[in-house]
Amino acid sequence: MSFRTRVLFLPCVAAGCRMALKRPGVTCKIYPFPADRIPRVDGDASDWTMVPESYVIGVDQLQETVLGACGEGP
Repeated sequence: MSFRTRVLFLPCVAAGCRMALKRPGVTCKIYPFPADRIPRVDGDASDWTMVPESYVIGVDQLQETVLGACGEGP
């Protein structure tokens, strides 16, 4: 990666990290899947049955933070 590319890339990464922190005080859990039971992208939802309900993030907790509600601009 050239110096110019790095100079242009780093502010974008920093801005992305800042936008990711819009929910202070909210902690999301990460489920540690056993190495032999990692979910596959094959349409079989049974891979996820081992994940406890406490790890689930509901649609009611999701929010648009880039474009605004329903794709409207800021």
